[in-house]
Amino acid sequence: MNELERQFEAELVYKMQRAQKECKYNPTRFNQMMACYGGVETARRLIQNGIATGKTPDGFTTLCIFGKRANQMYAN
Repeated sequence: MNELERQFEAELVYKMQRAQKECKYNPTRFNQMMACYGGVETARRLIQNGIATGKTPDGFTTLCIFGKRANQMYAN
């Protein structure tokens, strides 16, 4: 993993922790994916799935409801 990928993953973890604290939202599936694939691959998979299905990921929808859209990986 190069430095840029490490920074991206660290930012994703930070935003996930903020979501847990500020919204009482636990992104279980996102955490599983991060542990299994790392930050870059998780982001790639989620974005590609959204493109393929035309559906917005549940976590993004949930945080939008809480008004925390800037806390999403898509804001990076």
